[in-house]
Amino acid sequence: MGELAILITELDRRVYQKFTDNQTALAAALASTDKRLEQMNEFRGQLTDRERTFARQDVVSARIDSLEARLSAVEVAQASGTGRDSGQSATKSNAMVVYGLVLAAAAIAVTLILTLMS
Repeated sequence: MGELAILITELDRRVYQKFTDNQTALAAALASTDKRLEQMNEFRGQLTDRERTFARQDVVSARIDSLEARLSAVEVAQASGTGRDSGQSATKSNAMVVYGLVLAAAAIAVTLILTLMS
């Protein structure tokens, strides 16, 4: 009977050791998962913060509509021969239109960049 009691005691000790090892591993896995979830939440927060800096679609659309209206006015003035360009050659008028378009595109680009950086 003594050998049986020793065997039971040894098995009990081994089971308890395995249980303790499993508890330790589980605690480490839970801590790792918690840390990973915190990092994911931080990343989500960063994305949300960055998204707030993007130009809104309605603002960009309004800016483009405004530029299109200005371009139409320039085209009408050029076609009718009125305004500052009336006495100038067609080449110079076209150059001014291109210059205006380049400036408008640069203004949009700068606005978007500043919006993204802030």
